[in-house]
Amino acid sequence: MRLASALAASLLLAAAAAAQVPYSLDIDPAGSNASWWANTSLGNVVGAPTLNFQFDGTIDVSLGAAGAPFGSGQFTGGDAFTIPPVLAGKIPNPIPFTPPLARIEIRNLHAGLHSGSFAIAANGSFSTQVYMTALSGEIFVDPWVGSTTITPVAGLNSDPFLLSGTFSEAAGQVVLDAPLDPVFPITGGISGSFGVNGDLHASAPVANYNMVLTVSPLTGGQTGSFDVTGGLPNSPAWLAYSLTGLGATPIGALGITLDLDAPAAAAGPTPTDPAGAVGWSLPIPAVHGLAVWFQACQAGLTSNVVATTIQ
Repeated sequence: MRLASALAASLLLAAAAAAQVPYSLDIDPAGSNASWWANTSLGNVVGAPTLNFQFDGTIDVSLGAAGAPFGSGQFTGGDAFTIPPVLAGKIPNPIPFTPPLARIEIRNLHAGLHSGSFAIAANGSFSTQVYMTALSGEIFVDPWVGSTTITPVAGLNSDPFLLSGTFSEAAGQVVLDAPLDPVFPITGGISGSFGVNGDLHASAPVANYNMVLTVSPLTGGQTGSFDVTGGLPNSPAWLAYSLTGLGATPIGALGITLDLDAPAAAAGPTPTDPAGAVGWSLPIPAVHGLAVWFQACQAGLTSNVVATTIQ
């Protein structure tokens, strides 16, 4: 059966779920400027001396292809943190010449970004619900009246919020640009919430996958081994074959063109391991002297073609 037709439905389903190219995007502080705010039961925070800061660290994401167009994505964590590490503010006292009602500090906050799978348009734009999870940090509150409290925030989730931005490919880099505005609850000495308004600019080199297919000598009536290395990790893979030689067959669901004429499916979909490897042991028909061409493929990726003859 032809890979381009009989398996079209299953390939479309697999491609839609194939946000499997992992990236750890490096946050550029110069392009990731932000400010923070806090609304509390004692009043609103002002900077001490400023509410401005920058993001640094990483944003983890899985994309549907190594390069543009990406097709789909999913934010999977990372470690974004603030520069400086201590965000200091105060709640002014309405009584002149008196200490502030409270000093508040967000200390050593590290957080990851998470989402479900979402679509990325051909121009790189996307919009999806996300949330941030604090990996570490603490909220320091020193009120004018009462005791100082220090509340750990590890495991604290922000409220879900809409993240709309773009993924692009430029100068060999995958680039994320998006405004970021999470809101976290404040607990401990006072109640309320704190949040961020800022921009996120992060990038990483385009992943360079080199998918290699090796085929054992094939003997009619026995079992042949087909092994792939250098594929996308934890992603479905297929093995195609042709009895008529080389060609150019587009597989739209996967965003690839197979280098085979009239390809058919020999195996798959089969998930690769975390190193991007997969293998098949397949029965070989009891024919002799038959020329066969093989090629492995994944979403956005194809292997070399192996031409062999069944002995």
